[in-house]
Formats: sequence, structure tokens, C-alpha cells
Amino acid sequence: MTRYPASKFKYPTKYTATAPGHPTTTPTEYVTTTSRYPVTTLGCPTWSGCITIMPKYSAILLSGHLTTMPTCFLAIFSSCYLATPSSGNLTHQYYWATLGTPPYHGPGTSFFFGIGTSVSRFANNIDQQGERDNWRVRFPSSAIMLVVLMIMMSCSPDHHGVVVGAPLVPALFVFGDSLVDNGNNNFLSSISKANYYPYGVDFDFGVPTGRFSNGKNFIDFIARMMGVAYPPPFADPNTVGTRLLGGVNYASAAAGILDESGRHYGQRYSLSQQVLNFESTLNQLRTLMPPSNLTNHLAKSVAVLLIGSNDYINNYLMPSLYPSRSIYTPPQFANLLLNNYARQLIALYSVGLRKFYVAGIGPLGCIPNQRASGQAPQGRCVDSVNQMLGTYNEGLKSVVDQLNKRPGAVFAYGNSYGAAGDILNNPENFGFSVIDRGCCGVGRDLRQVTCLPFAIPCPNRNQYLFWDAFHPTEAANAILANRAFYGSPSDAYPFNIQTMILQ
Repeated sequence: MTRYPASKFKYPTKYTATAPGHPTTTPTEYVTTTSRYPVTTLGCPTWSGCITIMPKYSAILLSGHLTTMPTCFLAIFSSCYLATPSSGNLTHQYYWATLGTPPYHGPGTSFFFGIGTSVSRFANNIDQQGERDNWRVRFPSSAIMLVVLMIMMSCSPDHHGVVVGAPLVPALFVFGDSLVDNGNNNFLSSISKANYYPYGVDFDFGVPTGRFSNGKNFIDFIARMMGVAYPPPFADPNTVGTRLLGGVNYASAAAGILDESGRHYGQRYSLSQQVLNFESTLNQLRTLMPPSNLTNHLAKSVAVLLIGSNDYINNYLMPSLYPSRSIYTPPQFANLLLNNYARQLIALYSVGLRKFYVAGIGPLGCIPNQRASGQAPQGRCVDSVNQMLGTYNEGLKSVVDQLNKRPGAVFAYGNSYGAAGDILNNPENFGFSVIDRGCCGVGRDLRQVTCLPFAIPCPNRNQYLFWDAFHPTEAANAILANRAFYGSPSDAYPFNIQTMILQ
């Protein structure tokens, strides 16, 4: 059995999470500034800078520095005099959309759209740190306001259903816990909710949505990379009819593979209930398309499953509330989880889904909540917790191998432990300076529970690995999603999500 080290991770670092941005140099004498707003108000929390509106030249300019993967166009220029990033020379009568690709971005991830007469690619050395791959798009003046509107909408919450560009998959279905819940628990009788400030402080327009993060969660970035809208939460009464066609999110905070996990939080959708909820969605989809079309629709769609952490932190590691630790040894408990998980995966396969990304459990002994338990010296992870995850993660990888033998099945295992281990091992390589406590929370060093309503979070959120005692920041989610989508077989086995889509 592979042992999972707790305090000293030994995984190679492959990705860098920080990158220089595109500081467009605009001479101040050519700028008439009417207002400046934080970029987060337009839903670009990974971009640190401001928006300068220049009506004299009908321009909107975003300036600043990237700290993680961009999700929006960095600049929109209309008819005006501006300096180009590469030369500093003034240009005139061009409508530009500029998008930078950080060096950690995977192959094929440059994204652009063009409305106009020509699209041409050019490569410039933006600064001494080696930015690359810019796109220039020339637009006719009659389309400029439409372009501005579309770009702003592309940075807006995708629960509005706005998508720019052709989607790579017909639908995205999500199963899991609070790491990917995007609002289901808002509609349940649960104390595990994130529908209040400061949750969502960096999400579009700073609105809390039920995501357990300061901004986007893991699945939001995956949806962006697939080119699909954020799947709406199943529990939302508006998730009916044609809204189901692009996929649904069934994830529920406090949920586990076992039905009893997380029960002290109140109502939640366990994995088995999430599978039943998916079958309910299927009944509605059958009324929207003929059987042959539905079969093809499901076969080309992708299911992402990220669950299992609560079976440990809200079950096995809580002996005062749950008897499981007195009944099972760690390997026995892992096998119990795997058997239940495999049954649900087979159930989803049997009703038509074929492509699955199944994420393992990350190093739970290193989350702030466990560090605050007093089971490990100051500054160290809880070794005993991390070591008990080895059987589960290696077993889940074996389950993937077995399920891939089924006709048409395309299963991939996500090495969440290794990806998070890289960050914990070398946080500075990923732009993080704080890895042992949350940006907000309660208790010793903000480590013990989630954020209380209206708590003031830390200002430098992109430097924190953890948002609260349990969940990663948006900056961390961007890195983890990028590795799941574009990573090597050590990140996603036997292939990443991008490769899965092509099969």
C-alpha cells in the first residue's frame, strides 16, 4: 500500500500559479478617467487592477497583474489612442480584445472570440518575465457595444446561461460535497450553507451563491474550460425544462459517500440521493428529446464526482458522534467507502453516462480544521489522518481501472492528494504565502470552523491556500482545476479531462 506522507510531501512541482499580467501602458495625457472600479465587480477576481472608462476615446481598459488563471478578457479597446503592450507606440482606430495565457496554462487553452472582419494571432514579449500568446481582434465600430456587452456577460455568473464560444461537451453533471456545491444547500434544511457574506466576496458582483469559497469553486473552472454554463443546482425550483440540457449540479455540502456522513449538519443529498436526483433529471430529459438523441447526449456528456472528505472529517474522525471508527480499521473503512462508491458509479453508467472524472481525497490532515485539532506539532499536518487516506485513494484508482473495462466507459481518476501536496510542499511556487490557516473563520488562527456571517476576510486572498477551515480559495481552485483538465497522468489517470472529452 502506498503511504501518504503528511508533513513533507514529495511530489514534483509541475505548474506555476502566478504569472505577470498585461499592464497595458497608456499615456496619461490621452486618458480621460471618469470612474475606477475593482475588477471583481465584473467577475474577474483573478485579475488585480482596475477598470478605466475613457469616454473621450470610447474605451474601456483593464489594467493590473494576473495572480491566477484569467477567466475574462483582459482588455477591450474601441476607437481610441492607446499604447500597445509590446511597443508602447500609439495606435488608432483599432478595436482590440486581448487575452493572455499564463505559462501554467495547458496546451490549447488560449481562448478568444471575434466579431468583425479579421482575426490575427501575434506573439509579443510583453515584459522580461516572458508573457506570450496574445490575440488581436479587429471589430467594426457598429459591433463595439455588442462586443463590450458580450465580454461583460462572459464574465458574469453563468447561472444566467451565458456562454461564449462552442462548448466542448453537451452537458456537465456534477456530484459531490461542499467543494463543488453551487447552491443546493441553500434550499435544504441544513446548517451547512454558504449563502451569506463573506462567501462569494470575489464572485461575480460579490454575491454569495452557496459556493464555499471566496469566488469560483473547482467545478466553475472546469465548466469554463469546457465552454459550458455553470450547471444549475438541482434543488433550485427553476432547474427544470430546457435548463437541464446543459447539465445539473447535484453536489451538497456535508454530503458523503455513506448516507449517514454529515448528518449532524441536517439535511443534505448523500451520494446515493444525488444519483436518484440524476435519475429524476433523466425523466425530464426524456420528454425533451427522442431516445436516440438522449443516448448520444449522455454518452458525450461528462460527469465530475468530488466526494469522500466528509466520510472522514464528518464521520470517521468524529468518534463522539459516529461509531464507524470503533467498528472499522482505516483500511476496512476505506473499502466500505469504495464498495459503496463503485455501486453508485455503476448505477450512473447503467443509465447512460459514459465519461467520468472521479477525484480522490486531498490531504485532509493539512486542512486548517485538522491542524487546529492539536494532534500535530505547530506548523505540521496531522500524519495519522493523511496516512489513512492511502488505501482509499489507491483503491479508487483501481476502481477506475476496473470500470474502464466496461463497453464505452471512459473513467479518469483525479490525484487531488498529489496536486494539493505540490502546493503544500512549495507554496511560493504557486503564489501562496499562507497555507496553514483560513482567510476567514473562527477559532485558533481561523482554523476551526467556516466563516461567520459578515466576518471580514483577509485582504490578500490570492495568497491564501485555504478560504476557511475546510475549503480552498478561488486561487487554489484554479490551479487544481487546471491540473485536472490539462495535467499529466500523475495528475489525472489514465488521462486528463481534456483527453477524456476527445474520446
